Amino acid sequence: MSMPFTAADLDKILAQQQQKEPAEEAFSHPIEVGKTVPQALFLSTANARRRDWLFYLLGVLFLIGIGMGALLVGNCQPQTAELLQHLLGDYAQLRQQHSFVSIALSTFGSLFLLLLTLFLLGFCSIAQPAILLVPLFKGLGYGFAAGSLYQEYGAAAILQIAVLLLPSMLPGALLLMLAGKSAFRFSSRLFYSSVRREQTAGAPSAKRYCIRFALFAVLCLAVALLDAGICVKFRGLLL
Repeated sequence: MSMPFTAADLDKILAQQQQKEPAEEAFSHPIEVGKTVPQALFLSTANARRRDWLFYLLGVLFLIGIGMGALLVGNCQPQTAELLQHLLGDYAQLRQQHSFVSIALSTFGSLFLLLLTLFLLGFCSIAQPAILLVPLFKGLGYGFAAGSLYQEYGAAAILQIAVLLLPSMLPGALLLMLAGKSAFRFSSRLFYSSVRREQTAGAPSAKRYCIRFALFAVLCLAVALLDAGICVKFRGLLL
């Protein structure tokens, strides 16, 4: 004689069926499950490309500044050229004559001042245009210095530029591009957060932003020491 079918037995059957359903569903749609990995890779690549456009834009603005600075040398009055030389930085003359400490302090001071400017601009939600002008201004100074050397020494200025300008120009430009990218994104997030009136959880992290710029300051010191060391070591080739 068979046992009666009770409600407890029905509950056990339903519980076992619910445990089997996730596994069966995973195998019943193998194509959809297989698509998740390439889709995730594609989305991550697309997001990385969208983030990189800003870095490249800052680099292009830096190069435009170099071109503008070089053109200014031969297209301005002597009084204007002297004023621009003091305003944009007397890079070449400083590196030809001064000591290791003086060169390091000069390089660190000029780069750190721009990093501090970018850091403060990042806290302004409408400072994006000003942030883009920082690498342009720095490139203007390097271009003016390179153009001045070329005007004075001609083709021999290539060695001057390689020893006196490139050791600070290349790493300094990369550092400003990274800092400009961080400041631009932080400023944009503040803008969107204020417009959309997002809650605190959706707001950008000021702590991460400050830590990132503290690291940039350390890299700025490393660039200054590298620049001073190379200039002092190899400027004897220019004599």
